[in-house]
Amino acid sequence: MKRKRTAEEKAYLDWLAQWPCYVCLKRLCDQNHQSIIGLSAEARAVTVPWSEAQCGPIELHHAGVRGLGQKSSDWETVPLGAKHHQHGPEAAHVLGKAWWSFHNLNRNEVFATLHELYVRETGGKIG
Repeated sequence: MKRKRTAEEKAYLDWLAQWPCYVCLKRLCDQNHQSIIGLSAEARAVTVPWSEAQCGPIELHHAGVRGLGQKSSDWETVPLGAKHHQHGPEAAHVLGKAWWSFHNLNRNEVFATLHELYVRETGGKIG
């Protein structure tokens, strides 16, 4: 039986849906010697149209550890453009577990960054 999503989980996913593609944003930050954690919500929002032009519309990828045939927690979700989520050679659904290393991302650091920013910007709670 499918578990019903909590109000906190829905609020977190709604907040993530306003993000640009995490991979595109990380590349942009790396090029400019910036940290994602240091970006304001306003600065991040400016990159959304650029990200969508580069990568397609934003989709939420449930990227956490899970059992076979199960969906990971909503708290382990990453905003990705279609190119990095499902539809390109660099996509999570194409590369599978290799996606993290291909994009030089650490799963735990990505989730920690998103969680820290969510709490800071919204006052919400994680998990």
